[in-house]
Amino acid sequence: MSRRLHLAIRRQKELFEVVEHLHKTENIAILFISHRLNEILEICESYTVMRNGKLIGTYPIIESTTTKEIVELMLGRTFEEAYKKRRDFYRVILFLKQRI
Repeated sequence: MSRRLHLAIRRQKELFEVVEHLHKTENIAILFISHRLNEILEICESYTVMRNGKLIGTYPIIESTTTKEIVELMLGRTFEEAYKKRRDFYRVILFLKQRI
């Protein structure tokens, strides 16, 4: 592990400890905005999903909550559906490229 990565991980851990301390001892609400879903699952009690500027919902984080579940709420469809459409799009581009 590089020194830079090690330092980043240590700082992240320190930040999460401070957030947890403030929440538990001072009863302070923390609004944590991140695209790092694993971090959200690690330190948050609930999460809110917005898509295209509209509120989709707020959900509690329970033991069975997965990043896949959150991504599907963000996409508005299953990950497989989103990926399949994208893959089909690339097939069309490749087909057109071969014919030119």
